[in-house]
Amino acid sequence: MSKKWINHKLLAIIAATTVLSMLLATGAGAEPATIDDVDISAAAVKEPGALTTPPPPEPFIMSFASFTYLNNCYASASLVNSKTVALKATTYAKQSVDKIGADLTLQRWTGSAWVDVETRPFMDTGNSFVSADSSFTVTTGYYYRAKAYHYVYKGTAFEQTTTYSQEVLAK
Repeated sequence: MSKKWINHKLLAIIAATTVLSMLLATGAGAEPATIDDVDISAAAVKEPGALTTPPPPEPFIMSFASFTYLNNCYASASLVNSKTVALKATTYAKQSVDKIGADLTLQRWTGSAWVDVETRPFMDTGNSFVSADSSFTVTTGYYYRAKAYHYVYKGTAFEQTTTYSQEVLAK
């Protein structure tokens, strides 16, 4: 036997051992995991009184540097009582504009997606801000949030963006 043949055989054994150990460590060849085998994370656990699991967190970062007229916008939601959610949206412009508005939408979490429930428009003319406040009747056990579509018109210029509030659980 040549030294070259022994080195190739040794390398083949090391490679086979490495692959076999990786397969055994990852559980390759085992039965697929079932729902009973999955760790339940804190986000997947229903809050007391909730009919669905909570929505996943959504990162939201907005920069107004690219806008000529829009200056700042926000949306908020708060629980008034088990059957009422108050929504608020504010749109700010850097100066008075021809039209400024916020379409305020109540959204409900279905357990897999946000769906629009009801929208109420708010608009002002010749101003640099508009504030939208509205209360909505809701169903206990669901998560709700505000979606606000903000816009400004100045001459032929039009700018728009959408913001979302944190969710609240109607309980």
